Amino acid sequence: MLKGGEKMLMKREMIEMFFSFENAAVASGHLDVKTKELIAIACSIMADCLPCLEHHYKMAAQNGVTVDEAKEAIAVAVAISAGNKIGKFSIKAAELFKETV
Repeated sequence: MLKGGEKMLMKREMIEMFFSFENAAVASGHLDVKTKELIAIACSIMADCLPCLEHHYKMAAQNGVTVDEAKEAIAVAVAISAGNKIGKFSIKAAELFKETV
């Protein structure tokens, strides 16, 4: 995300559209902002987006997310990510191993 006077090499309209889209997505609705920011933390990890994680961790803290709540969201993201790798690659490795035996 943008910090201070940081510049992005992108058309201004596109940057504004992105932030408008993101702001609408995390605005309070059926889910409160705190919950959405916990989801955003997990999604940032899944998307491998460090700037996203930094931004959403800050926003989460501003909306009352505790360190322990953030740790749980991070644990879920890491577990799902690991599960994907275990499932996908252990199956493929088993197939490859059969081909070489």
